[in-house]
Amino acid sequence: MLHRGRRPRRLVYMPLVIAAILVVGPSAGTVVTGSGATAYAATGDVVVQRGDRNQTVKAVQQALLDAGITVRGGADGIFGPATQAAVTEYQTGKGLTATGVVNTATAVALGVVVATPVLAKGAHSAAVITMQQQLIDVGIAVRGGADGWYGSGTEAAVRQFQVMRALTATGQLDAATAEILANAAGRAGSVPSSPAPTTPAPSTLPQLGSRGDAVKAFQQELIDVGLRPKGGADGIYGPATAAALATFQQRAGLPATGGYDQASADALTAAATAARSGGSGGGTPGGPSGTNADGTVTLASFPMPHRCTFWDTWGAPRSGGRTHQGVDILAPTGTPIYAVQGGTITKVQYDYKGSLAGNAIWLTAPDGTYFFYAHLSAFANGVGKGTTVNAGATIGYVGSTGNAGVPHLHFEVHPRGGSAVNPYPIVKAVSGC
Repeated sequence: MLHRGRRPRRLVYMPLVIAAILVVGPSAGTVVTGSGATAYAATGDVVVQRGDRNQTVKAVQQALLDAGITVRGGADGIFGPATQAAVTEYQTGKGLTATGVVNTATAVALGVVVATPVLAKGAHSAAVITMQQQLIDVGIAVRGGADGWYGSGTEAAVRQFQVMRALTATGQLDAATAEILANAAGRAGSVPSSPAPTTPAPSTLPQLGSRGDAVKAFQQELIDVGLRPKGGADGIYGPATAAALATFQQRAGLPATGGYDQASADALTAAATAARSGGSGGGTPGGPSGTNADGTVTLASFPMPHRCTFWDTWGAPRSGGRTHQGVDILAPTGTPIYAVQGGTITKVQYDYKGSLAGNAIWLTAPDGTYFFYAHLSAFANGVGKGTTVNAGATIGYVGSTGNAGVPHLHFEVHPRGGSAVNPYPIVKAVSGC
Protein backbone atom coordinates (compact mmCIF):
# COMPACT_ATOMS: atom_id res chain seq x y z
CA MET A 1 0.00 0.00 0.00
CA LEU A 2 1.38 3.42 -1.00
CA HIS A 3 1.03 6.55 1.16
CA ARG A 4 -0.12 9.72 -0.53
CA GLY A 5 2.71 12.05 -1.44
CA ARG A 6 5.40 9.36 -1.35
CA ARG A 7 7.04 7.76 -4.32
CA PRO A 8 7.86 4.08 -4.30
CA ARG A 9 11.54 3.34 -3.72
CA ARG A 10 13.40 2.05 -6.70
CA LEU A 11 16.74 0.29 -6.53
CA VAL A 12 19.23 1.82 -8.93
CA TYR A 13 22.41 -0.01 -9.82
CA MET A 14 25.20 2.31 -10.93
CA PRO A 15 28.40 1.05 -12.55
CA LEU A 16 31.52 1.62 -10.48
CA VAL A 17 33.95 4.10 -11.96
CA ILE A 18 37.53 4.16 -10.80
CA ALA A 19 39.53 7.23 -11.75
CA ALA A 20 42.99 8.54 -10.97
CA ILE A 21 43.17 12.35 -11.07
CA LEU A 22 46.32 14.44 -11.25
CA VAL A 23 47.10 15.88 -7.84
CA VAL A 24 47.84 19.59 -8.21
CA GLY A 25 48.55 20.38 -4.59
CA PRO A 26 47.62 19.46 -1.03
CA SER A 27 44.52 21.65 -1.05
CA ALA A 28 43.14 20.29 -4.27
CA GLY A 29 39.84 18.46 -3.94
CA THR A 30 40.57 15.35 -5.95
CA VAL A 31 39.22 11.89 -6.42
CA VAL A 32 41.64 9.09 -5.67
CA THR A 33 41.20 5.38 -5.52
CA GLY A 34 42.85 2.43 -3.90
CA SER A 35 42.81 -1.11 -5.16
CA GLY A 36 39.32 -1.54 -3.72
CA ALA A 37 36.15 -1.01 -5.76
CA THR A 38 35.00 2.32 -4.33
CA ALA A 39 36.18 5.84 -5.18
CA TYR A 40 36.66 8.36 -2.37
CA ALA A 41 37.06 12.13 -2.36
CA ALA A 42 40.20 13.49 -0.72
CA THR A 43 39.59 16.41 1.62
CA GLY A 44 42.70 18.52 2.13
CA ASP A 45 44.69 15.72 0.45
CA VAL A 46 43.52 13.07 2.90
CA VAL A 47 42.89 9.73 1.25
CA VAL A 48 42.02 7.83 4.43
CA GLN A 49 42.58 8.56 8.11
CA ARG A 50 41.72 7.32 11.58
CA GLY A 51 38.02 6.58 11.91
CA ASP A 52 37.48 5.61 8.26
CA ARG A 53 36.03 2.21 7.35
CA ASN A 54 36.09 1.28 3.68
CA GLN A 55 37.83 -0.72 0.96
CA THR A 56 40.56 1.88 0.54
CA VAL A 57 41.55 1.41 4.18
CA LYS A 58 41.71 -2.32 3.54
CA ALA A 59 43.92 -1.76 0.47
CA VAL A 60 46.24 0.48 2.53
CA GLN A 61 46.47 -2.11 5.30
CA GLN A 62 47.31 -4.86 2.82
CA ALA A 63 49.97 -2.70 1.18
CA LEU A 64 51.51 -2.03 4.61
CA LEU A 65 51.58 -5.77 5.33
CA ASP A 66 53.19 -6.38 1.92
CA ALA A 67 55.82 -3.78 2.82
CA GLY A 68 56.72 -5.74 5.96
CA ILE A 69 54.90 -3.42 8.39
CA THR A 70 52.87 -5.12 11.14
CA VAL A 71 49.21 -4.05 11.22
CA ARG A 72 47.56 -5.37 14.37
CA GLY A 73 44.18 -6.78 13.33
CA GLY A 74 45.26 -7.29 9.73
CA ALA A 75 43.54 -5.87 6.65
CA ASP A 76 40.09 -5.47 8.21
CA GLY A 77 39.16 -2.17 6.54
CA ILE A 78 39.00 -0.30 9.88
CA PHE A 79 41.42 2.64 10.33
CA GLY A 80 42.04 2.48 14.07
CA PRO A 81 45.04 3.34 16.27
CA ALA A 82 46.95 0.22 15.17
CA THR A 83 46.66 1.18 11.51
CA GLN A 84 47.60 4.77 12.34
CA ALA A 85 50.76 3.52 14.09
CA ALA A 86 51.60 1.28 11.11
CA VAL A 87 51.14 4.18 8.67
CA THR A 88 53.40 6.39 10.81
CA GLU A 89 56.07 3.66 10.90
CA TYR A 90 55.92 3.29 7.12
CA GLN A 91 56.08 7.04 6.53
CA THR A 92 59.06 7.41 8.85
CA GLY A 93 61.00 4.61 7.17
CA LYS A 94 60.19 5.86 3.67
CA GLY A 95 61.11 9.49 4.29
CA LEU A 96 57.53 10.77 4.02
CA THR A 97 56.02 13.26 6.42
CA ALA A 98 55.07 11.09 9.43
CA THR A 99 51.50 12.14 10.27
CA GLY A 100 49.72 8.79 10.55
CA VAL A 101 47.29 10.07 7.91
CA VAL A 102 47.38 8.57 4.42
CA ASN A 103 47.70 11.45 1.97
CA THR A 104 48.21 11.13 -1.77
CA ALA A 105 52.00 10.85 -1.46
CA THR A 106 51.76 7.99 1.03
CA ALA A 107 49.07 6.26 -1.02
CA VAL A 108 51.21 6.50 -4.17
CA ALA A 109 54.26 5.15 -2.33
CA LEU A 110 52.17 2.23 -1.07
CA GLY A 111 50.84 1.60 -4.57
CA VAL A 112 47.15 2.02 -3.72
CA VAL A 113 46.81 5.15 -5.87
CA VAL A 114 48.03 5.42 -9.45
CA ALA A 115 51.20 7.53 -9.59
CA THR A 116 50.23 10.46 -11.81
CA PRO A 117 53.10 12.84 -12.67
CA VAL A 118 53.10 16.30 -11.15
CA LEU A 119 56.12 17.26 -13.27
CA ALA A 120 57.56 15.37 -16.22
CA LYS A 121 59.98 15.73 -19.11
CA GLY A 122 59.20 18.79 -21.20
CA ALA A 123 58.09 21.00 -18.31
CA HIS A 124 59.66 24.43 -17.88
CA SER A 125 58.77 26.34 -14.73
CA ALA A 126 59.87 27.65 -11.35
CA ALA A 127 58.63 24.37 -9.85
CA VAL A 128 61.21 22.53 -11.95
CA ILE A 129 63.95 24.82 -10.60
CA THR A 130 62.86 24.00 -7.03
CA MET A 131 62.94 20.28 -7.73
CA GLN A 132 66.33 20.45 -9.45
CA GLN A 133 67.80 22.37 -6.51
CA GLN A 134 66.40 19.76 -4.10
CA LEU A 135 68.09 17.01 -6.11
CA ILE A 136 71.37 18.91 -5.96
CA ASP A 137 70.92 19.43 -2.21
CA VAL A 138 70.68 15.67 -1.61
CA GLY A 139 73.86 15.05 -3.59
CA ILE A 140 72.47 14.12 -7.01
CA ALA A 141 74.06 15.90 -9.96
CA VAL A 142 71.63 17.44 -12.45
CA ARG A 143 73.09 17.96 -15.91
CA GLY A 144 72.66 21.65 -16.69
CA GLY A 145 72.02 22.56 -13.05
CA ALA A 146 68.83 24.16 -11.74
CA ASP A 147 67.86 25.77 -15.04
CA GLY A 148 64.11 25.17 -14.90
CA TRP A 149 64.05 22.82 -17.91
CA TYR A 150 62.89 19.23 -17.32
CA GLY A 151 65.07 17.51 -19.89
CA SER A 152 66.82 14.15 -20.14
CA GLY A 153 69.41 15.12 -17.51
CA THR A 154 66.75 16.03 -14.96
CA GLU A 155 64.74 12.91 -15.81
CA ALA A 156 67.84 10.76 -15.16
CA ALA A 157 68.47 12.54 -11.85
CA VAL A 158 64.88 11.97 -10.69
CA ARG A 159 65.12 8.31 -11.68
CA GLN A 160 68.37 7.99 -9.71
CA PHE A 161 66.69 9.42 -6.61
CA GLN A 162 63.72 7.09 -7.05
CA VAL A 163 65.98 4.04 -7.30
CA MET A 164 67.86 5.15 -4.16
CA ARG A 165 64.57 5.42 -2.25
CA ALA A 166 63.03 2.18 -3.62
CA LEU A 167 60.31 4.05 -5.49
CA THR A 168 59.01 3.17 -8.94
CA ALA A 169 61.77 4.55 -11.17
CA THR A 170 59.82 6.46 -13.84
CA GLY A 171 61.94 9.61 -13.99
CA GLN A 172 58.72 11.60 -13.45
CA LEU A 173 57.98 13.59 -10.31
CA ASP A 174 54.89 12.07 -8.71
CA ALA A 175 53.38 12.97 -5.33
CA ALA A 176 55.40 10.40 -3.38
CA THR A 177 58.72 11.33 -5.01
CA ALA A 178 58.01 15.04 -4.50
CA GLU A 179 57.31 14.70 -0.76
CA ILE A 180 60.22 12.36 -0.04
CA LEU A 181 62.60 14.56 -2.05
CA ALA A 182 61.45 17.73 -0.30
CA ASN A 183 61.91 16.12 3.13
CA ALA A 184 65.34 14.75 2.21
CA ALA A 185 66.47 18.13 0.87
CA GLY A 186 65.20 19.82 4.02
CA ARG A 187 67.21 17.46 6.22
CA ALA A 188 70.29 17.88 4.05
CA GLY A 189 70.03 21.65 4.30
CA SER A 190 69.39 21.81 8.04
CA VAL A 191 72.36 22.63 10.26
CA PRO A 192 72.11 21.98 14.03
CA SER A 193 72.51 25.12 16.05
CA SER A 194 75.73 25.29 18.07
CA PRO A 195 77.98 28.00 19.48
CA ALA A 196 80.20 29.47 16.78
CA PRO A 197 83.86 28.49 17.21
CA THR A 198 86.33 31.24 17.94
CA THR A 199 88.37 30.28 14.89
CA PRO A 200 86.27 28.64 12.19
CA ALA A 201 87.95 25.54 10.84
CA PRO A 202 87.32 24.86 7.17
CA SER A 203 86.05 21.36 6.37
CA THR A 204 88.70 19.08 4.95
CA LEU A 205 86.17 16.46 3.80
CA PRO A 206 85.58 16.11 0.07
CA GLN A 207 82.33 17.47 -1.32
CA LEU A 208 80.40 16.72 -4.50
CA GLY A 209 82.61 17.87 -7.37
CA SER A 210 85.87 17.37 -5.44
CA ARG A 211 88.82 15.53 -6.97
CA GLY A 212 91.96 14.04 -5.50
CA ASP A 213 93.43 11.44 -3.17
CA ALA A 214 90.90 12.09 -0.39
CA VAL A 215 88.08 11.20 -2.78
CA LYS A 216 89.98 8.16 -4.01
CA ALA A 217 90.43 7.00 -0.40
CA PHE A 218 86.74 6.97 0.48
CA GLN A 219 85.84 5.53 -2.94
CA GLN A 220 88.13 2.61 -2.09
CA GLU A 221 86.27 2.21 1.21
CA LEU A 222 82.99 2.06 -0.73
CA ILE A 223 84.52 -0.65 -2.91
CA ASP A 224 85.65 -2.52 0.21
CA VAL A 225 82.05 -2.67 1.48
CA GLY A 226 80.78 -3.85 -1.89
CA LEU A 227 79.48 -0.53 -3.28
CA ARG A 228 81.82 0.12 -6.18
CA PRO A 229 81.03 3.48 -7.87
CA LYS A 230 80.92 3.46 -11.65
CA GLY A 231 84.48 4.27 -12.65
CA GLY A 232 85.93 2.79 -9.47
CA ALA A 233 88.33 4.73 -7.25
CA ASP A 234 89.09 7.40 -9.86
CA GLY A 235 89.33 10.31 -7.42
CA ILE A 236 86.32 12.12 -8.92
CA TYR A 237 83.37 12.78 -6.59
CA GLY A 238 80.57 12.71 -9.16
CA PRO A 239 76.96 11.47 -9.20
CA ALA A 240 77.98 7.78 -9.32
CA THR A 241 80.05 8.15 -6.14
CA ALA A 242 77.24 10.12 -4.48
CA ALA A 243 74.75 7.37 -5.36
CA ALA A 244 77.01 4.65 -3.92
CA LEU A 245 77.54 6.70 -0.77
CA ALA A 246 73.78 7.30 -0.42
CA THR A 247 73.20 3.55 -0.60
CA PHE A 248 75.74 3.03 2.19
CA GLN A 249 74.16 5.80 4.27
CA GLN A 250 70.72 4.24 3.89
CA ARG A 251 72.01 0.85 5.04
CA ALA A 252 73.90 2.45 7.96
CA GLY A 253 70.80 4.30 9.18
CA LEU A 254 72.17 7.72 8.22
CA PRO A 255 70.40 10.38 6.11
CA ALA A 256 70.82 9.14 2.53
CA THR A 257 72.04 12.43 1.07
CA GLY A 258 75.06 11.22 -0.88
CA GLY A 259 77.07 13.90 0.95
CA TYR A 260 80.33 12.93 2.65
CA ASP A 261 79.91 14.32 6.17
CA GLN A 262 81.83 13.34 9.31
CA ALA A 263 79.24 10.80 10.50
CA SER A 264 79.28 9.07 7.12
CA ALA A 265 83.08 9.15 7.00
CA ASP A 266 83.37 7.50 10.43
CA ALA A 267 80.74 4.84 9.65
CA LEU A 268 82.24 4.05 6.24
CA THR A 269 85.76 3.70 7.60
CA ALA A 270 84.54 1.35 10.34
CA ALA A 271 82.58 -0.77 7.85
CA ALA A 272 85.48 -0.91 5.39
CA THR A 273 87.89 -1.93 8.15
CA ALA A 274 85.52 -4.72 9.20
CA ALA A 275 85.14 -5.86 5.58
CA ARG A 276 88.90 -6.01 5.02
CA SER A 277 89.31 -8.09 8.18
CA GLY A 278 86.66 -10.59 7.03
CA GLY A 279 83.52 -8.86 8.31
CA SER A 280 80.18 -8.59 6.56
CA GLY A 281 81.21 -5.68 4.35
CA GLY A 282 78.60 -3.34 5.71
CA GLY A 283 75.71 -5.62 4.77
CA THR A 284 72.51 -6.19 6.63
CA PRO A 285 72.76 -8.21 9.84
CA GLY A 286 72.78 -11.96 9.47
CA GLY A 287 74.39 -15.17 10.63
CA PRO A 288 77.71 -16.56 9.45
CA SER A 289 77.96 -17.36 5.78
CA GLY A 290 79.09 -20.58 4.18
CA THR A 291 78.24 -24.16 3.34
CA ASN A 292 78.29 -26.48 6.34
CA ALA A 293 79.74 -29.99 6.43
CA ASP A 294 76.25 -31.46 6.02
CA GLY A 295 75.70 -29.42 2.86
CA THR A 296 73.34 -26.87 4.39
CA VAL A 297 73.90 -23.23 3.51
CA THR A 298 73.80 -20.20 5.79
CA LEU A 299 73.56 -16.61 4.56
CA ALA A 300 75.35 -13.51 5.79
CA SER A 301 72.60 -11.19 4.51
CA PHE A 302 68.92 -11.28 3.60
CA PRO A 303 68.61 -10.72 -0.19
CA MET A 304 67.05 -7.24 0.26
CA PRO A 305 65.86 -4.89 3.05
CA HIS A 306 64.08 -7.25 5.46
CA ARG A 307 60.62 -8.32 4.32
CA CYS A 308 58.22 -11.11 5.30
CA THR A 309 56.40 -11.35 1.97
CA PHE A 310 57.64 -14.81 0.99
CA TRP A 311 56.29 -18.33 1.41
CA ASP A 312 57.48 -21.92 1.00
CA THR A 313 56.55 -22.71 -2.62
CA TRP A 314 59.34 -25.22 -3.23
CA GLY A 315 58.25 -27.78 -5.81
CA ALA A 316 55.06 -25.96 -6.77
CA PRO A 317 53.98 -26.72 -10.38
CA ARG A 318 54.90 -24.23 -13.08
CA SER A 319 54.11 -23.97 -16.79
CA GLY A 320 55.65 -26.48 -19.17
CA GLY A 321 55.80 -29.21 -16.52
CA ARG A 322 58.43 -27.35 -14.47
CA THR A 323 58.45 -27.13 -10.68
CA HIS A 324 59.43 -24.12 -8.59
CA GLN A 325 63.10 -24.30 -7.64
CA GLY A 326 63.35 -21.12 -5.58
CA VAL A 327 61.60 -18.75 -3.23
CA ASP A 328 59.73 -15.67 -4.44
CA ILE A 329 60.09 -12.53 -2.29
CA LEU A 330 57.51 -9.87 -3.17
CA ALA A 331 58.75 -6.27 -3.08
CA PRO A 332 58.15 -2.99 -4.94
CA THR A 333 60.02 -2.38 -8.18
CA GLY A 334 63.35 -0.70 -7.46
CA THR A 335 63.90 -2.32 -4.04
CA PRO A 336 67.67 -2.94 -3.73
CA ILE A 337 68.87 -6.55 -3.94
CA TYR A 338 71.85 -7.61 -1.83
CA ALA A 339 74.61 -10.18 -2.17
CA VAL A 340 73.76 -12.87 0.41
CA GLN A 341 77.41 -13.94 0.65
CA GLY A 342 80.73 -12.57 -0.48
CA GLY A 343 81.77 -13.88 -3.87
CA THR A 344 82.00 -13.23 -7.59
CA ILE A 345 79.35 -12.44 -10.18
CA THR A 346 79.91 -15.36 -12.57
CA LYS A 347 77.09 -14.67 -15.03
CA VAL A 348 74.71 -11.85 -15.93
CA GLN A 349 71.70 -12.31 -18.21
CA TYR A 350 69.78 -9.47 -19.82
CA ASP A 351 66.06 -9.79 -20.49
CA TYR A 352 65.06 -10.98 -23.96
CA LYS A 353 61.84 -11.99 -25.70
CA GLY A 354 60.61 -15.30 -24.30
CA SER A 355 62.97 -15.25 -21.31
CA LEU A 356 61.67 -16.87 -18.12
CA ALA A 357 64.18 -15.23 -15.74
CA GLY A 358 64.42 -11.80 -17.40
CA ASN A 359 67.36 -9.82 -16.04
CA ALA A 360 69.28 -12.28 -13.85
CA ILE A 361 72.49 -12.64 -11.84
CA TRP A 362 74.52 -15.65 -10.72
CA LEU A 363 76.59 -14.98 -7.56
CA THR A 364 79.17 -17.67 -6.74
CA ALA A 365 80.80 -18.07 -3.30
CA PRO A 366 84.43 -19.26 -2.91
CA ASP A 367 83.30 -22.85 -2.21
CA GLY A 368 81.36 -23.02 -5.51
CA THR A 369 77.92 -22.48 -3.98
CA TYR A 370 75.97 -20.19 -6.26
CA PHE A 371 72.87 -18.06 -5.81
CA PHE A 372 70.53 -17.27 -8.68
CA TYR A 373 68.58 -13.97 -8.71
CA ALA A 374 65.87 -13.44 -11.36
CA HIS A 375 63.36 -10.84 -12.66
CA LEU A 376 65.54 -7.79 -11.81
CA SER A 377 64.52 -4.38 -13.10
CA ALA A 378 68.15 -3.27 -13.35
CA PHE A 379 71.67 -4.15 -12.24
CA ALA A 380 73.62 -1.99 -9.79
CA ASN A 381 76.24 0.36 -11.18
CA GLY A 382 79.56 -1.39 -11.72
CA VAL A 383 78.11 -4.89 -11.35
CA GLY A 384 78.86 -7.33 -14.18
CA LYS A 385 80.46 -10.66 -14.91
CA GLY A 386 83.67 -10.95 -12.90
CA THR A 387 82.74 -8.33 -10.30
CA THR A 388 83.78 -9.30 -6.76
CA VAL A 389 81.30 -8.27 -4.05
CA ASN A 390 81.05 -8.47 -0.28
CA ALA A 391 77.99 -9.76 1.57
CA GLY A 392 75.35 -7.04 1.75
CA ALA A 393 76.50 -5.21 -1.38
CA THR A 394 73.74 -3.96 -3.67
CA ILE A 395 73.90 -5.94 -6.91
CA GLY A 396 70.56 -5.05 -8.51
CA TYR A 397 66.97 -3.98 -8.05
CA VAL A 398 63.65 -5.82 -7.83
CA GLY A 399 61.56 -5.91 -11.01
CA SER A 400 59.17 -8.02 -13.06
CA THR A 401 61.22 -8.83 -16.17
CA GLY A 402 60.82 -12.20 -17.83
CA ASN A 403 57.91 -14.44 -16.83
CA ALA A 404 57.20 -12.64 -13.54
CA GLY A 405 53.70 -11.13 -13.51
CA VAL A 406 54.27 -9.01 -10.39
CA PRO A 407 57.46 -7.37 -9.05
CA HIS A 408 59.42 -9.89 -6.98
CA LEU A 409 62.78 -11.57 -6.59
CA HIS A 410 63.09 -15.25 -7.55
CA PHE A 411 66.00 -16.59 -5.47
CA GLU A 412 67.68 -20.02 -5.74
CA VAL A 413 70.44 -21.71 -3.71
CA HIS A 414 72.79 -24.29 -5.30
CA PRO A 415 75.21 -25.74 -2.66
CA ARG A 416 78.73 -26.22 -4.04
CA GLY A 417 77.42 -25.70 -7.57
CA GLY A 418 75.00 -28.63 -7.48
CA SER A 419 71.24 -28.90 -7.83
CA ALA A 420 68.96 -26.33 -6.23
CA VAL A 421 67.77 -26.95 -2.67
CA ASN A 422 64.73 -25.48 -0.94
CA PRO A 423 65.84 -21.92 -0.13
CA TYR A 424 62.85 -21.10 2.09
CA PRO A 425 64.35 -22.24 5.44
CA ILE A 426 67.72 -20.71 4.49
CA VAL A 427 66.15 -17.31 3.74
CA LYS A 428 63.78 -17.59 6.70
CA ALA A 429 66.73 -18.01 9.07
CA VAL A 430 68.03 -14.49 8.34
CA SER A 431 64.71 -12.76 7.68
CA GLY A 432 63.68 -11.84 11.21
CA CYS A 433 60.16 -13.04 10.36
